Amino acid sequence: MELIFNHPLILKSHSVIHFQSRSLFRFIKKFKIFHPLNVWKFFYIVYQIIKKIKKEKVDILYAHSIQSILYCIIPKMMTRIKLIWHVRDNPPFKLIYKISALISDEAICVSEYINRQVPGQNKKTIYNAVNTKDFTPASTKSGLIHQELQLNPDKKLVAQIGQLVPWKNHPLFILAARDILKEYKNVHFLIVGEDLFNENERYNDYLKKLVQNTGMESHISFLGYKHNIKEYMREIDILIHPATTEPFGRVLIEAMALEKPVIAVNSGSPPEIVLNNKTGYVINANNIIPQLKEKAIQLLANEHLIKSMGKAGRMRAEDVFNIDKHVMAISELVEK
Repeated sequence: MELIFNHPLILKSHSVIHFQSRSLFRFIKKFKIFHPLNVWKFFYIVYQIIKKIKKEKVDILYAHSIQSILYCIIPKMMTRIKLIWHVRDNPPFKLIYKISALISDEAICVSEYINRQVPGQNKKTIYNAVNTKDFTPASTKSGLIHQELQLNPDKKLVAQIGQLVPWKNHPLFILAARDILKEYKNVHFLIVGEDLFNENERYNDYLKKLVQNTGMESHISFLGYKHNIKEYMREIDILIHPATTEPFGRVLIEAMALEKPVIAVNSGSPPEIVLNNKTGYVINANNIIPQLKEKAIQLLANEHLIKSMGKAGRMRAEDVFNIDKHVMAISELVEK
């Protein structure tokens, strides 16, 4: 969350105080929230927020997530400060969404899918954005991944990129890869990302076991987290995103900005991002694996289609998910 004062923010110089709060739900998940030490930590942070609000004459309390909004309830009630809640997550509990929406003056939703889940009227959808000046497509590939994995230079690359968490549906990607390989041989598959909070070790082990059991060990590579993700994304040919109930999926717009066609599922926010048959494919949420196979093979067998969908994706990223428009929209809401 942030305490914002001396606004208008974003477009001019401003002061921001950051509070880290993402550990709260991990306490709840591990049933340690009622441990005296954790309760003390929670109220100590709340106290510090209230103290800063009063001392610095803060104008706005800006909660960046469902986790951080929990720390804002008491400060909002005690100081009557303007509270903006940036909603980026599916609700872990509907009651939390109701309370958060009730106390917030404004809610910024990252997608219409999230907007529909947030009660009340004081809400606005502002899509996440990508800096298209930073995410620029390469005229020629560097061969980074092919060299790293010692692949033939002409081998196509299909990737799933994101956190290694169960709701991203990596098993669907693995099983679709197995089926794709039966009909299209000149392809290698990548799983890029890691479990950022080390909460899903068994899931990671399960995925590697699944790759082994399907005989795909030499055809699927786990690349882990990459800090220079742009360089790796420039090398792929297709992004597959089989996640369901996706709140937004920033990797989708990053891939589109880099002129990569995207295959995603008609669930959550991807239908708002990917234009079916134009910037990629949006497949039905039922019977996903055969559809992933079909659409991926259509692209792999048609380089012209890969390029045309990629260019359409780039245009959409520049038009709809432009960082300048994103900043302006938030700035206008803050200044309101």
